[in-house]
Amino acid sequence: MRLRREENRLYFQTNALRGTALLLLLALLTASIEVLSDPDVVGRWVLAMSGLMIACVIIAFYIVSPILRLFGVVAASSDFALAQQIGQRFPEIKDRLLNALQLFGELREGKEKVSEPMIIAAIQTIHATLEKYDIASVADRTVLRKTWRYTSVVVITASFVFLLFNRPLTDAFARLADPGKKPMEVIPYRWVIVPGTTDILQGQNRKISVEIIPLTSDAVMPDAVQLLTQLSGVEQVTEAVMKKDTARFYSLELQNLRQELTYWFKFSYIENSRKRAAVSEKNTLRVMRRPSVKRLQIEIESPNYARIEHRVLEANNGDIQALKGSRVRVTMEATKSLQEARIVFSDSTSIPLKTSVFNSEKAEGVFKVMKSGTYHFVMMDNEGTPSEDPVEYRIDVQDDLYPLVQLNIPEKDGDITEAMLQKIVADVQDDFGVSRIVLNYKLMHTRGVLPIPETYTTEDLSFLIRSDQSEFDVVYNWEFSKLLLQPEDVIGFYLEVWDNDAVSGPKKTKSVERRLRFPSMEEIFAETNQKQDQQIQAAEEIAKESEEIKKSLEEVHREMLKDKKPEWKDKEKIKQLVEKQEELQKKAESIQKSLEEMTDKLKEQNLLTPETVQKYQELQKLLSEINSKEMQELMQKMQQAMENNFNPNQMRDALKNFKMDQEAFKKNVDRTVELLKRIKAEQMFDQLRRTAEDLEKQQKYLDRMASNLKNDNERNAAIKEQERIRKNIDDLKKKSDELQKLVKELNNNQSNQKLNTAQDQLQQNNIQNRMQQSQQGMSDKQEGTKEEKENREDIHKSLDSLSRSMADAQKEHRANQDEAIKRAMQKIVVDMLVISQNQEALISETSPLNFASVRFREVTQDQSDILSNMGIVTENLLELSNKTFFVNTPLGRTVGQAMGQMQTAVKAMEERNTPQAVNSQTAAMVSVNEAIKLLLLSMDKMNNGQSGTGMEELMEQMREAAGKQRGINQGMSSLMEGQDNNPGGLSQEQQAQLGRMMAEQQALKQSMEAMKDQAGAQQGLKGQLGNLAKEMEEVIKDMQSNQVNRKTIERQQKILQRMLDASTSMQEKDMSEKRKGESGKNYDTVSPRALPENLTDRRNFLRQELLRQMKQGYAKDYQDLIKRYFDELGEKTGLPKND
Repeated sequence: MRLRREENRLYFQTNALRGTALLLLLALLTASIEVLSDPDVVGRWVLAMSGLMIACVIIAFYIVSPILRLFGVVAASSDFALAQQIGQRFPEIKDRLLNALQLFGELREGKEKVSEPMIIAAIQTIHATLEKYDIASVADRTVLRKTWRYTSVVVITASFVFLLFNRPLTDAFARLADPGKKPMEVIPYRWVIVPGTTDILQGQNRKISVEIIPLTSDAVMPDAVQLLTQLSGVEQVTEAVMKKDTARFYSLELQNLRQELTYWFKFSYIENSRKRAAVSEKNTLRVMRRPSVKRLQIEIESPNYARIEHRVLEANNGDIQALKGSRVRVTMEATKSLQEARIVFSDSTSIPLKTSVFNSEKAEGVFKVMKSGTYHFVMMDNEGTPSEDPVEYRIDVQDDLYPLVQLNIPEKDGDITEAMLQKIVADVQDDFGVSRIVLNYKLMHTRGVLPIPETYTTEDLSFLIRSDQSEFDVVYNWEFSKLLLQPEDVIGFYLEVWDNDAVSGPKKTKSVERRLRFPSMEEIFAETNQKQDQQIQAAEEIAKESEEIKKSLEEVHREMLKDKKPEWKDKEKIKQLVEKQEELQKKAESIQKSLEEMTDKLKEQNLLTPETVQKYQELQKLLSEINSKEMQELMQKMQQAMENNFNPNQMRDALKNFKMDQEAFKKNVDRTVELLKRIKAEQMFDQLRRTAEDLEKQQKYLDRMASNLKNDNERNAAIKEQERIRKNIDDLKKKSDELQKLVKELNNNQSNQKLNTAQDQLQQNNIQNRMQQSQQGMSDKQEGTKEEKENREDIHKSLDSLSRSMADAQKEHRANQDEAIKRAMQKIVVDMLVISQNQEALISETSPLNFASVRFREVTQDQSDILSNMGIVTENLLELSNKTFFVNTPLGRTVGQAMGQMQTAVKAMEERNTPQAVNSQTAAMVSVNEAIKLLLLSMDKMNNGQSGTGMEELMEQMREAAGKQRGINQGMSSLMEGQDNNPGGLSQEQQAQLGRMMAEQQALKQSMEAMKDQAGAQQGLKGQLGNLAKEMEEVIKDMQSNQVNRKTIERQQKILQRMLDASTSMQEKDMSEKRKGESGKNYDTVSPRALPENLTDRRNFLRQELLRQMKQGYAKDYQDLIKRYFDELGEKTGLPKND
């Protein structure tokens, strides 16, 4: 089989070479015949068909047949012939293989003459022998080698001939390929076209040159040559005249070739007096495309601190707008496979792009945006073709803006309150967040000996940052207690905020700087006294002008009662009076506002006692009642009466009502003046006491300073401080004299004995002399001597005694005031009880009277007497109202109703109208009893000292809790510092300290829960306290697990801030509750009416109130009168006497 395959292969190769040589010779012969014979169309057809048929025969014999033999389709040499060749090639075998094949053939045909085992053994033996020889080498290769030589000669010869006669033979082949085509005319020119068919880069220019060579001597060079061009896929052909460069050369440059183009040229010439055309063959300029961007995808990943979501721009949008520091991922797909690609920026820097392994047209790259500019892509394809005219894309960098901080509270420079707490509220903004907030402060001015620091002290407020917000409010309660400020010290502060820019570094912004001054008590009291004097003066002026208006109104009213027709001058006078009254009301409103501002400021400075605060607020309520709606409506009615043709009846009624309300206005103003003076006196007592106490504290501080003077500057400052304290003692003396004078004016020329004692101490000049001696001792540098120490000790004792004397004077004044008011109230109560008893008896006498009764004159006189007595009680009550706020508007209104009902009863008796008289008498008695009840309730409030709001206890508890929380925070901070210095963990002592603080925090948590229960209906406050308890629970958990860290410290700082916020909100709530007053309202006139169904219940309640008041110190005669009255009242209402 191997020999047969080798012979078939050699046979195929040999015949293929022979066939190729014969086909080549046939083609050359056919073309030569065509060139030499120049046949017509029929001849070319015959020649072409003949050549084709001969070629088919050659292919069939020399190529097809050997292929069929190679694949076994056609039979090759027999096995016997091959065995014979092998035997001839290898003498050792000779005929043995042939014999074995013959025996095998006979065995297969069944003609064997030898046994089958012997045949098989012979075959196996020869097979084993054949394995030793290369059977394929038996094939004869001599013929193949000869055929290679002959074929090579034919090919070389044919190629030489073809090259030698290239043009004729090429034309002949072209004519034989299309025998039916008419042959071209013979042109007496030949030409050379440069560049011919070639490749160029897209966008390049290309010069087309033609050299025309005449082939005959009579051929004339053409004057013009037209270049014809046709774009690929376009039918239109464009012509252009080529420029003649030299005698035989013509050229034309094609510009900016973007598409494949076919070109050729033509020109005209004259032959045999006939104009002919020569047209060249067509050539092609194949345009090689440059690589360009086919698809672009931009992804932007902003810096982590900005918390901006990953962005994917729209496809093919290459303009980038991103935050500085953003990472930009560029995915670019080109129009061709890329060898390399780069991004080139406007600053000439560039970054390479990585081509994809799976798609050579795709490239990716990442760069960081740091500044604005432009960029473009530079590419080179796998053929080395570069890109050109790239598109410029824009990069707009969004800078991280500076943070903003606006200090809202305090709005301007101000004073530090006595509470030593300043609420700071600021708006903080940044485009992406804040990383740090600090409070910078520095002592700007001081009268003390401590030097002013050169740099600001920093307090970190970063725990107030809300990391999830880029705009938030910072609320911080700044405590000054740890700064050890002295009166008249000025501290400047500002907030500083850093953003969270992690790319360029955090940027900071400062707020405006505010200055806070710690005013001395003397300044505050001086300002308060000045405002009080202004308020009293303004109220006195209002009272004076109100008296003038009253007189003018009485004059006008008398004229109106004469029934004469009003004149124009009357109208103008009334108009002027109304306008003056409006001005007075505005002035009263101004006093109210000034009083409110002063009260708020003193409350902030903690310079008012709760009792004084309450009185100021009651006074504000009184001033709001002065500007009542009734007065405003009456003035409107006066205006309407004047506008309605000056109607006399309407004017008289309006004028009468206006006159009555104006009188009430004047009485309220007079009461305001009197009460302002009394409040001033009480406040001056409090001021003198506080001033004395403050001077004692200042003297103690000065003594500590004097015992450790280090240089002359400190000594001079101490001497000045002693001089200032001495002058304040002199001022205290003047103010005490002023106060004593005011007390005598208010108390019928009765002085305050305790105040006299304090004045005697000040008059002796003992304190001032010792202070001068102390100054001299410090000046002589003798402050450390025994004499000077004893002198300073005497100053302490004197100031302490003075302070106690002032406190005793204040208590005496308050006790005297309360006792006088109490006695007046008791007398009015007894007088009203008598009136109520007499009124009840008179009702019994009036009820049985008929119209003709002769007793009407008598009972009418009795009712007039009761009315007269009620008038006296009313005057006493009005006088008492100038001394206390416990005589309030409801009480005055009830007394007024009783007076009116008694007047109605007198009128009904004069008309002998018994039912109306009895109804009015009964209503008058009910009003008197109601007035007694209101007066007794007022006395009860005064005796119990009710504050009215119940918030003061909670405020005090919260202040104490905040102080304890502050101590825990400081301990935890110290513990954290120790832990930082000792990474090994907490020592036993530190663990014990942590346990103590945990117990204290647990106790504070329980206090918050208890205060929450005390808050009652204050839902907002209850929520604050509940949240504080929850936050404390989180801190306790950290302590229990020994997981105390910076977050725990920040949580504790937030707890303290919220406790201070809660304390502030309590104070604001307390002030707003106390400030609530009853504005002027319209009250309907109460006419006599039937007895109410619940009269018995009301009397029972009134009786209980009166019996309780019997324990308040009434004289024995008064107690007997009260008991006798209620015994009789019990009989009327069905109550037993022993009740």
